[in-house]
Parts: sequence; structure tokens; C-alpha cells
Amino acid sequence: MKSEFAFKIFLVTTCLFIVYLYAFLVFSFYVPYVDLILFFGFIWAFVKAREGEKSIYRRITLCGTVLLVILYFFIMHDFWRGM
Repeated sequence: MKSEFAFKIFLVTTCLFIVYLYAFLVFSFYVPYVDLILFFGFIWAFVKAREGEKSIYRRITLCGTVLLVILYFFIMHDFWRGM
């Protein structure tokens, strides 16, 4: 049950991440506190998935969270450095 809840958190955070990247890359629209919300959302999903039972939801959430956080830091690194 916890794995499914973590997966839902992961999906919501991923949707926000995609919308935010679209706004950032297409319109050059940067909102500082959205970074913090996304970061906490990914951390929360990761922690809940670690506590959950072993299932496909858990594997998708854990692997997807790690990949998206690495991708996010890779994309935003140059922007943060220039601030």
C-alpha cells in the first residue's frame, strides 16, 4: 500500500517537473521555490517507496526518482551556477 502511495507522489511530482521544465526551457521562466517543492516531492516519494513493500511500483518509483533528480541537476546546473 505504501508503494502505491509513493508511486502517486512520484507521478504528481513528475508531472510538475515536466510542466516546470517546459516553462523553463521554452519561456525562460524560472521560479525559485518550485525547485524546492520538486526536490521535497522527489525525496518524499523516494523515502515512502523505501518503506513500502516490494512491488513494481516500488522499483519504478525508486529508479525513476534517482534518474529524474540526476537529470534535473544536470539541466539546472549551469543556470544555478550563473545566478
